[in-house]
Amino acid sequence: MSIPYPLNAATCQIGIIEDDLLFSNNLATYLLKDNCFSVCMQTNSVKQAIKYLNTPAAAIPDVLLLDIHLPGQMGCEAIELIKEFNPSMLVVMLTLEDSQERIHESFANGADGYLLKTESLSGIYTQVINMVQFKQPAISGAAFKTMVPKNKNSSPILSKKLTPKENGIAELVVKGLSNKEIAYQLNLSPNTILYHMKNIYLKLNINTRVELVKCSQKK
Repeated sequence: MSIPYPLNAATCQIGIIEDDLLFSNNLATYLLKDNCFSVCMQTNSVKQAIKYLNTPAAAIPDVLLLDIHLPGQMGCEAIELIKEFNPSMLVVMLTLEDSQERIHESFANGADGYLLKTESLSGIYTQVINMVQFKQPAISGAAFKTMVPKNKNSSPILSKKLTPKENGIAELVVKGLSNKEIAYQLNLSPNTILYHMKNIYLKLNINTRVELVKCSQKK
């Protein structure tokens, strides 16, 4: 069942494809708690979402929160199809699936983020806010750590383009720490870490933590 929501003055339209109705409703309610987001689509399958998006009056999401295990079609297999409605749409997988294979498959198919449902609603909200406002990829810490090489003998890059502090932060990112964990370890505010991360991405000409990990593997 597809449930379009009336639009308001929010700057970011959110779509949700999730077959757990209770979780979906709780998430939608939480996202609507202030004026940052408007939920423009809520449905339980890819088929229903495509049907809604093909209607003339459909509001196309800026950000789509997409479950993986859905009736009829896996969410990670439908990313390219859904993005045809808005190539700049940010698609964030929201799932209990934390296998390395599924995470890599999702990103390979065009996902822009990967969040686990085990996070709190406030954690999911914050991740999406950071993605929209600060261009930070929404990736749960547990999911990101599965992407970090397990070779403990490998050392981060790190680049002469970065300051010593930026190199230190980049090194902690490569080790799998979240921004919050880095802030705690370095006794800095989360906003300060976001500022440094933005500079790191700019100087290294990258956009995501995943790319930073790949940089660390280059000899």
